[in-house]
Amino acid sequence: MALRRLEDARRDGDHILGVIRGIGLCNDGRGRGLLVPSQEGQVRALRAAYAAAELSPSEISLVECHATGTGVGDAVEIRALAEVCAGRSEPLPIGSLKANLGHLITGAGAAGLLKVLGAFRAGVRPATPSLDKLTLCSTARPCARCARPSRGTIRFRGEQRSAPLASAATTHT
Repeated sequence: MALRRLEDARRDGDHILGVIRGIGLCNDGRGRGLLVPSQEGQVRALRAAYAAAELSPSEISLVECHATGTGVGDAVEIRALAEVCAGRSEPLPIGSLKANLGHLITGAGAAGLLKVLGAFRAGVRPATPSLDKLTLCSTARPCARCARPSRGTIRFRGEQRSAPLASAATTHT
């Protein structure tokens, strides 16, 4: 994987799989603890990322969650997504590569990025095994929204980092 400025990649004839269209970060300052996630911070990060990318949450076809596997962190992440994505006309598919491979520490964000790019390319919403209550992506299935020019969100380490991603097909329109 190589991250390059879009104009450089186009100039050099690189094969472009996707474009990070915006990034949202939020430092909450004083909170319940250094590693305790904040719903308000995640909401601010998501909204900032979507604003920077000039996307609406209704345009997102898949969210790759940070999903630490902790009751507090995962619940905060889901509530923040629910708040930001309220009013969607269809359910928002979510998943996390950690359910497939475990936590890859510093490589988790890159692995999640590759998973979403692969989903866009194959037009398949990937499975996330071991989901107990949230079963939107418990099995792999064709995804019409993923097959056409697609948009997804990667939730990076952190409670307060989000990056909307567009498939390469959307960069030419």
